[in-house]
Amino acid sequence: MFDWLDITTTILGLLYILLEYRASVMLWFVGILMPALDIVLYWQHGLYGDSMLAVYYLLAAFYGFIAWTKTQTGQSQSQGRGPTITKMPRRLYLPTVLFFLTAWGATYLLLANFTNSTVPVLDAFTNALSIVGMWALARKFIEQWLFWIVVDAVCTYLYIIKDLPFKAGLYGLYVVIAIAGYYKWKKMAGPSNPLKGDSGFGSGSEPKVQGQSQSLSQGQGQLPLQEVGGLTPPSGGWGAGNCVILANGSFPKSKRALEALDAADYICCCDGAVGKLVAAGREPHAIVGDGDSIPSHLRERYAKIFTQIKEQEYNDLTKATRHCIAKGFTHITYLGATGLREDHTVGNIFLLPFYLTEFGVSARMITDEGIFRAYKGDSRFGTSVGQQISVFNISCQRLAGSGLRYPLSPFAQLWQGTLNEATEPVVEIHADGVYLVYQENASN
Repeated sequence: MFDWLDITTTILGLLYILLEYRASVMLWFVGILMPALDIVLYWQHGLYGDSMLAVYYLLAAFYGFIAWTKTQTGQSQSQGRGPTITKMPRRLYLPTVLFFLTAWGATYLLLANFTNSTVPVLDAFTNALSIVGMWALARKFIEQWLFWIVVDAVCTYLYIIKDLPFKAGLYGLYVVIAIAGYYKWKKMAGPSNPLKGDSGFGSGSEPKVQGQSQSLSQGQGQLPLQEVGGLTPPSGGWGAGNCVILANGSFPKSKRALEALDAADYICCCDGAVGKLVAAGREPHAIVGDGDSIPSHLRERYAKIFTQIKEQEYNDLTKATRHCIAKGFTHITYLGATGLREDHTVGNIFLLPFYLTEFGVSARMITDEGIFRAYKGDSRFGTSVGQQISVFNISCQRLAGSGLRYPLSPFAQLWQGTLNEATEPVVEIHADGVYLVYQENASN
């Protein structure tokens, strides 16, 4: 005899995963109704862990709906809503694994001691991994599909032995759709929105450089010579096909910084920085921040392009960076990120390695005195003899270079890499990790 509750939730489940595949916010409406029915269905069939998990799903669906539909103040329809599809940052790997193992163990003890579950180990496993999967889905991490592939495969087996044929068939289909969904979401994130868990330039490699005809054969082989003093520029140079993010520090005064500002196709201001931009006779394309420093008259004037993000997990510079990545920019110039408060200056400078490793952004930060860039792996850049250069080790175990007055090593302290000097027109750095390079403006 057919279980109509099983059939109904099966149909809803199929609709749910199809909506999830399309990254449609409508999935959360189905996600509220389906677990409400599943609570009853699983309890009737002795799947107490799944029944408890359905309660979590019900609550998580409300959270997911809010997260996906929350439109930030001033955010246009074209900018989308809620979080952007991304890869899970590597910094979350260990906490996620530890949470999963803890949840698995706790759920197993609960099922084994307080229920008559016949499959407490697998039941607890799917419970714990599903909690992680729902959280990752609400955050729009691509890896959520990998979690669900494993969960769905195990659930298919569980529903077969629990005599729930429709559920078993549904979850078998889930496995297929989850595999397709993983590749679908990777494509939706796309090369124009490269939020990679690693560097975004390829594992273990440096940011790719603009190939020029020049190359030198020294030490560890040939590397193409980069644009003098820069990472790979977009076609037409750094001012075309990329954007400038203007932070709310000291407004730039140097010729190089102002040229970068004037040449940019897209200017995104961090909150109150728009006041300085307007005072300098320029107009923004976007304003992003928590809204704590933008004057009320400018907030009203630029309401259509102001995206207010009140959460404090990231500062305004990172919020603006994520906004520009979502717009398709992968080459970003940061201006006005130094001066004024020293703690903000230090924090902003050392966000460059974070943007490289977490977001895959080719970034440069131009100040009135020089320029900062983050690199991963080997690099080669033009300079001028006598130019002052500093190299700050972030994560290198191997760090060496040529064309510098003083040798490089994987410095344990940041200050140890300062006050170096170029002795050749080309500097080569060979490294196995991430580092930050500063060049003074004299030859830039």
